[in-house]
Amino acid sequence: MNNLTNAITQHFSDVITLRTTIKMIGNSQQSGGRKKLFALITALVIVIVVLAVLDFYHPAPASASATSPSFSSQAKVWSPFNITIKTSTAFSKINVFFGDGTESTIDYNGSNIVKIEHIYESPGIAFVFYTVDFPDGYIYSSTDSLIKVTVLPSPSYINSRESLGVISYNTSLSSKPEVPGEAIFSPGSHVAIAAGYQNEPMNSSYMIVKQVVDIAYGQFKPITINYLWNSSASAYEEPVYYYNVTFNSPGLYPVILYTYTAKVNSTTGIVSGSYQVSSVFYDIAVFSRASIEQSSTVFVYLSAAVGGPTSLDPDVDYGVNGYQITLNTLQTLVTWNGSSSTTFVPQLASQLPSTTNGGINTNYKNYTVHAPWGISYTVHIKPYENYTFHIRSNATWQNGQPVTAWDVEYSIARSLLFVDGSPSTPGWIRAQYLLPGNYYTSNTFWNITQNITVNNATNNITFHFQEPLSPVLVFNIFAAIGGEILDPQWLQEHGAGIPWSPEGFKEYQTEGNAGSYDEYVEHNVFADGPYEIAYQVPSSTIVLIKNPYFSPPGPWYPAPKIGEIIIEYISSTSTRVLAMKSQHASAISIPTSYWSEVESLEKQGIAKVYPFNMLGIYYYAFNFNINSSILDIYYHGANVPEYLFTSLNARRAFAYAYPYQQYLDYDVGNAIYNITFGERYAGVLAKGMLGYQSIGELNNTTTGVPYFSLSIAARYWSHVNLSKYGITESSGKYLFDGKPLVIPIFVFAGDSVDLAGATLWGQYLSEIIQGASFPVIPVSDSEFSGFLVNGQNPMPIYLATWFPDYPYPSDYLYSLAYPSNGTFIPGSNSFIPQTFLTTGHMNQYRNVTLMETYYEEAFSATNLTIAINYYHKMNEMLVNMTELVYVQQVNGFWVVSPNLNSTAITRYQENVMFASGGDLLFNYLYFS
Repeated sequence: MNNLTNAITQHFSDVITLRTTIKMIGNSQQSGGRKKLFALITALVIVIVVLAVLDFYHPAPASASATSPSFSSQAKVWSPFNITIKTSTAFSKINVFFGDGTESTIDYNGSNIVKIEHIYESPGIAFVFYTVDFPDGYIYSSTDSLIKVTVLPSPSYINSRESLGVISYNTSLSSKPEVPGEAIFSPGSHVAIAAGYQNEPMNSSYMIVKQVVDIAYGQFKPITINYLWNSSASAYEEPVYYYNVTFNSPGLYPVILYTYTAKVNSTTGIVSGSYQVSSVFYDIAVFSRASIEQSSTVFVYLSAAVGGPTSLDPDVDYGVNGYQITLNTLQTLVTWNGSSSTTFVPQLASQLPSTTNGGINTNYKNYTVHAPWGISYTVHIKPYENYTFHIRSNATWQNGQPVTAWDVEYSIARSLLFVDGSPSTPGWIRAQYLLPGNYYTSNTFWNITQNITVNNATNNITFHFQEPLSPVLVFNIFAAIGGEILDPQWLQEHGAGIPWSPEGFKEYQTEGNAGSYDEYVEHNVFADGPYEIAYQVPSSTIVLIKNPYFSPPGPWYPAPKIGEIIIEYISSTSTRVLAMKSQHASAISIPTSYWSEVESLEKQGIAKVYPFNMLGIYYYAFNFNINSSILDIYYHGANVPEYLFTSLNARRAFAYAYPYQQYLDYDVGNAIYNITFGERYAGVLAKGMLGYQSIGELNNTTTGVPYFSLSIAARYWSHVNLSKYGITESSGKYLFDGKPLVIPIFVFAGDSVDLAGATLWGQYLSEIIQGASFPVIPVSDSEFSGFLVNGQNPMPIYLATWFPDYPYPSDYLYSLAYPSNGTFIPGSNSFIPQTFLTTGHMNQYRNVTLMETYYEEAFSATNLTIAINYYHKMNEMLVNMTELVYVQQVNGFWVVSPNLNSTAITRYQENVMFASGGDLLFNYLYFS
């Protein structure tokens, strides 16, 4: 019998239960008025091995089992986490292990259903399981259905001097997990654990100086990771380090990461004062036979957007980070059809208005309006000026209440009232067509309510535009950012209701300015879309869950399949890469400078890369009226005629001297990685948008798109009327005011790619303009914005970018080519008829006047073919005028889990309007 017993014991050595109780006394820390526990855990139970004891003499009865019918895959620090356990029969006791080193024991009290509550003291990833002791001696274990719980930090968990750590492991350096993508291993496995962080402390005087990795509260030797001081960068840098551990015994091992920050002298790196410490944990489960159970499918997206969204109010937010959230929680009247940027589907509307269904008027009508202030005027209605949308009956808010036409009017009115907000808001996209004259001042009660009307009986809303518009343009502006619909009742409940009167409208406009925003609406969303916000930690994490009241408008916009979306905002690229390697992340954003890491992930089968076209363009703009006095402040010694670039020959000389292919191949990196990060384009009707014109097409319809040729550049420079600009030539060198030409080129600070491109451009220009120099000046975004004022712009040549608000030609051509004082590039550059008239360039004067005419003809055309024809003429004239030097149209890449269904990515996530901002539509995603 002893031999038989020994054999059985040996065979089942991995299922013998051993529990060790360790009491630890450590230090607690008071921070920000709240208490944080690190090592202080009394009666701490560390589970070294917990598996069912298979008693040879007491085999498991068929009726003895347990389930967990109710639990959550998400918990919050300092908030109750609940789990319900149901046993098949009476039990003696239940032990629940929460993954953070603690357990609860529940004795039988007459019920087979037990509800248990637990409070997590620090954030992390936990595996929860339980054992049930039955009266006959049989012990049931749930290790074959481990519950993975993501424990999120509360908003006050870390203060401004602290940073939150991130734990991961390297799959290529670790043993194969028992469960793909999860930290569940068989005994004897080797794991390479890595530490990282989400963001540096909000208080810039503090930096991360070290981290400590501790496994199972000292069961393995703790490792200190000292960060390295980089004097040139004036920062502590994270070293690449793996804590290599072999887990021989079954059990649950919490890996605790302590992150130490301190006040640092930015010059010397010397630490002063006491450390600030935060902690996170990450469970590694070591069992021979284990599987995982979750309450819903979870998708984790690690974004590089430091700090996350600044606002979630779609009427004031103009950034992609907030748009990522509102895109998934709020709906617009219509939206783009899959990956198409030119066709549309209804979202809140029941159908797209058309002349056939009566949604677009085809009649002419004249009527007199009597204004309340005693003035009467006649309105002349033309076809295609009135668009009527019927709101579908099954659209509801997250409380089940219906979305109405009144909600739509209220929301659009609110966005129009904020059109003059500071910083800029997206309301102008619709205001320019709905309001008469100067929409910054015409957004009055009368104008808004006259041009947006509701029929509550039919649930219809009608928009009256100031002139006829094509359906494609109308659908674009309502699908665009800022067109999201909000619930008026929710706004009113939180102090953001609009006083519906002339005086109330005027007073309410101030709430569209920073400092006057409604704080609750700015940071919360009341959803009518597929997801609602479950939880958020400012600057760190936002969690979305399915909106139970969401009803899809049709198969083109489905209900979500993934139950929970966790978006983490992590500044450290290496941390995001490690999270992908460990398969904790389902998708990550990653700069092209880390492309070798992406290639490695793809080769290992850990990630799949989907390239997509973006509408973002980079270009250099010429200034036609340089403010020399302001330029001297930013670069003393600059020496350039203020009207030099009114010379078409000078502009073309510069354009032919730019090293386009060299820039794309080696600065952008196309040739280095044999992949197209960016590509050449010309004009501003970029690939992927309505009316796109390729370089080949433009070469056939224009004087030619410039390319790199120093001989052609030199020829154009030789034809510049130098005396007109006060430039002289002496001994083969070009002088202005008796000194060599010094023409600065401005780029964005921190943009190393374009810094290199501009530097090389300057070197080539100096070859054709002897004696001249072209220093490259990096400036901040705020400085750049301040320069863009007509007559005040000091930048002779500068890099700029444009990403679309909507993919219709007018969005690009108006802002980048319409020669008017009020436009983005032409206005700030003085690329206007008056400049050419006063400087005596009559041919160019006629050309820019033609550009105005072409735009107005296209704008007023309801026939799309006619409109595109005029937009093409304007774009072709823009190329002929060489107002801009076109350097690249950027491409993007989704780096996602290979388990995501490819159709969900290619059919929907590559729409240029969403992909250009790096925004995912989560309701289209699902795992294969």
